[in-house]
Amino acid sequence: MKMAQEMEVVINADDFGYSGPRNKGIIEAFTNGLVSSVSLLINATSTMEAVELAKKFNIPMGLHLNLTEGIPVGKKYTSLVGSEGFFLGKFGFRQKLSSGTVDTDEVMCLPVAVVTTTQGFHYFSSEVGGVIVVK
Repeated sequence: MKMAQEMEVVINADDFGYSGPRNKGIIEAFTNGLVSSVSLLINATSTMEAVELAKKFNIPMGLHLNLTEGIPVGKKYTSLVGSEGFFLGKFGFRQKLSSGTVDTDEVMCLPVAVVTTTQGFHYFSSEVGGVIVVK
């Protein structure tokens, strides 16, 4: 008779760093055992607070890929942002992808183990995971 393998369920809290109230809720969920890891939204308004909280509570943390909301982190982009320098939003990004006007020099495919994304944009290969990542 074959023995059942034990499995560990990981509950990940998305958008860590989005805002102070969201950070507070995620910390409460983590300290009560409801969440086992977080995904840090790098370009959000409360990212630095979230980083300090993750250190304080020793929370396992991954990165949340965001190509649709807020201001990009890093170099100047042209095809991923509007005239004001903000990402185009989920519909604007989808439109750019559909029309083939996303500059491939601004994004590249890298193998990663775990990445969560904004607005459901998941570009994973069938292997470990190739996802679109901003250079």
